[in-house]
Amino acid sequence: MLSRSLALVALLAASSADAFWRLPCAQPLIVERADPIVNPGGVSGHVHTVSGASNFALSNTFENMRASECTSCLVKQDMSAYWTPQMYFQWANGSFSSVDQVGGGLIYYLPRNHSSDTTKVQAFPDGLRMLIGNPFLRSYSGSAMAQAIGWNCLGAPVTETRQPYLPPYNCPNGLRGELRFPSCWDGKNVDSSDHFSHMAYPTGGESGPCPTTHPVRLVTLFYEMMWSVDPWKGVRSQGLNATQPFVLAMGDASGYGYHGDFLDGWDKTVLQEAIDTCTSDSGVIEYCKVFDLYDEGHTCAKTPDVNEIVLGTLPSLPGCNPVTLGPATATPCSASTTPAVFTNTTAYTGGAPPPGSQILANQPSVVQSFGAYSYQDCYSDLVGGVRALPNGLTTVNKTIEACINACDAKGYTYCGVEYHGECWGSNTLGSQSTALGYGSCDLSCIDNPLQYCGGSNPAAMELYKRTGAAASTTSKAVASTTTSKATTTTSKSTAATSTTTITTTTKAATTTTVSASPSASVSTKLTTSPDWTYSKCALDNINGARSLPYTLTNSAKTISGCLALCKTAGYAVCALSYMGECYGGAALSSASTTLPASSCAMACSGDSTGKTTCGGSNALDVYISKTIAPLTQPTTPNLATYRSWKYQNCYSDLVNNVRSLPLQLTNSNKTIEACLNACTTAGAKVCALSYGSECWYSTTTISSASTVLAASRCGMPCRGNPLEWCGGSAALSVYTLASNPLALVASTTSVRALIASTTTKPAALNNARTAPTTTTKAALRAARTIPAKIKAKRNQVNLRKREF
Repeated sequence: MLSRSLALVALLAASSADAFWRLPCAQPLIVERADPIVNPGGVSGHVHTVSGASNFALSNTFENMRASECTSCLVKQDMSAYWTPQMYFQWANGSFSSVDQVGGGLIYYLPRNHSSDTTKVQAFPDGLRMLIGNPFLRSYSGSAMAQAIGWNCLGAPVTETRQPYLPPYNCPNGLRGELRFPSCWDGKNVDSSDHFSHMAYPTGGESGPCPTTHPVRLVTLFYEMMWSVDPWKGVRSQGLNATQPFVLAMGDASGYGYHGDFLDGWDKTVLQEAIDTCTSDSGVIEYCKVFDLYDEGHTCAKTPDVNEIVLGTLPSLPGCNPVTLGPATATPCSASTTPAVFTNTTAYTGGAPPPGSQILANQPSVVQSFGAYSYQDCYSDLVGGVRALPNGLTTVNKTIEACINACDAKGYTYCGVEYHGECWGSNTLGSQSTALGYGSCDLSCIDNPLQYCGGSNPAAMELYKRTGAAASTTSKAVASTTTSKATTTTSKSTAATSTTTITTTTKAATTTTVSASPSASVSTKLTTSPDWTYSKCALDNINGARSLPYTLTNSAKTISGCLALCKTAGYAVCALSYMGECYGGAALSSASTTLPASSCAMACSGDSTGKTTCGGSNALDVYISKTIAPLTQPTTPNLATYRSWKYQNCYSDLVNNVRSLPLQLTNSNKTIEACLNACTTAGAKVCALSYGSECWYSTTTISSASTVLAASRCGMPCRGNPLEWCGGSAALSVYTLASNPLALVASTTSVRALIASTTTKPAALNNARTAPTTTTKAALRAARTIPAKIKAKRNQVNLRKREF
């Protein structure tokens, strides 16, 4: 009997020793040059991606962190912050594009101990600060800390996927950065001058004994940060180092300088109770009942502290961070200039920051007023299938100003903009429509990505109400010797610390003959720019789609104004059309052809001298960046095959307002490859792209109502790579698994969109939307369980022990 009791005690002790839980952080809180531990009060030397509590700032105290409004991680009682360096892809010309982090990280809490411990495993002391790693290392030292840092190349065809360096091969299932923090504390200090000395690693691994200098055992912290590198597979050959093209924010191309920071903000009583009582070895945090968890889909973000664009394509890494491979340790350097710091930051839990927030110049914001109309809130639409504003209006440009102009021309009191630019108006607002809060309208406008134009889940609109006199410039056409266009109107919206003028120009309804002056030639273009080279006059609006996918607001209506906007946005190709309209992208559409110079002969409307020309009607003056190389692959717009996928044809969508493929996925970099990768992960059998970037799929087949269309209907350039075609308006570029030939069966549900965890919403689909039916709602409920199922499957994985 005694031996059986001792065996039971030993078994329980072993079970407890293997206990752990995983803390998911759904998305980063902020990505910027901030590090309140190493650079308190100032701009950090390099960019970090940060998850955790919303009061994270350039300077922090424990009390300030505890007072945060929300956290991007799952547990409400944890107001800590977790951060690591941002990753970039380095192009052959030396420019950099940010790589997407999948979610905000997975944080492991491991209550590891040793028989020699003089204390039980303890919660972090209030305000503990910890670092791991050295950002300047470029070689492997073999130290206990070096052994606790690694890169796991998931899905790679190699024997050992985990290495201490960035792998020289693709990672089909993602590249995971792994960091295990020291867990032995000196029992006195929550920080030290080097931010390391108050902590130490156990001897021999995470469950080894603590040194006598650091006798207090704390819960072990382990980070997993996943980077989406597989979508870059198709352009690896265009990297400066085609074998290993990825670089960390501090200029580290080796991976040995990977590091992480932790700033404690826990309710210590709750954390200690979890350590003592949550003994499951499954890792499933829901089993730990002491935690108060956010609901699925919770978001938490904050506006930036630093007025600096750090994501997208950049000419250089932010700060002074020349790329080094080693093995010599990198030498710190200081940037010649320091970006400005915002005076106020704001936390928010929706998809958009509060109106009037201080934001970056390339971030969208709410237009608070225009003409006689003032912003009210984000309001619900299609409640019970009923339109809140029943009158649909057609606008040439999908912008707030264009819609308000249309409403004003009709004399409507209320004006609503939703789903990237749909325009609706009425003199009364439907009684079923209610204010959802500004954060529910997080879709940008098609023709001005710096404005918000409604929401989609649920249907939601930016609502404006006439509060002043009718705008005097709404419908008056301006006499012009060059063209007939409506009066340009201007409104102001806050961007960064200054006021940005947003100007929109709407073509008049009547058609007139355009006579250009001066005559177009190279002399009428900008040929002296240090950043851009004039290329040619090229065809625009092919297959109903722009040859460059992104529209920029060129208030100046000059060549230099447009090129400056493209440079800021990080585009490789920039173009002007119709007297000053501005467009940009990673490449010019493969469908675009060269036009004679006479087609690009419209005078730039912002040039008072009349000596420069800015494109023409459906004609682009194209400029190529001298610092960012345009994409050159693929050479055909529809990939015939990609991994296990095979292109089928262009198929119709939204037949009788029913989706041909009912489920939607996030297209991480808006390319065919990224969509097909997402479909593979979701277990799809049919995968398709539409409207330049939207990604749709089915685990069975495509609706029988869908029919084959002309190839040109799917000729819309992909937003992430205009050399590829990503469907069209109500048209799908359809792919199937090579082993699964396409068979048409009836679709049983009508599901508009299923976006479980997307941060970038799809483009508009020509107002084609119906209210959810009872069947649709059931389908949506069922579909929303998919993330939970995936999570459950993940939780069932027999996770390896972290003895590094």
